[in-house]
Amino acid sequence: AWSFVAEAFFLAQYAMHVALVPTSHHMAFQMGVHKLQVQQMGGHVEHHTLYCMQASYAAHLLVPATLQLSLDLMRLQVAWLTQLAALAPPHAQRAFEAVPAFVLYDMADWLTWVARMKP
Repeated sequence: AWSFVAEAFFLAQYAMHVALVPTSHHMAFQMGVHKLQVQQMGGHVEHHTLYCMQASYAAHLLVPATLQLSLDLMRLQVAWLTQLAALAPPHAQRAFEAVPAFVLYDMADWLTWVARMKP
């Protein structure tokens, strides 16, 4: 039986999975597409244009309140996963099998992106 807290926790993880993490990937994709388009037309990529694209995405993704909430969620997830790892082997294995793989991948992607964008 799921509890309200477990469902809210999963929804927060899923929100990261469908919103913030994909948007950070979309930024890199759009910058790459822009570079290719300019190069195919025989032009030179203006760093100012790429900087403006990056700054536009960062302005939305790195709003201080959103960033703080996302980092708080990451800390909570790490504490939660640490508690799961402390369980006895058969219980720990079952607990980890219930954790969606995207949780770990998204944590790594998001923290790497934030570290690059806002050191």
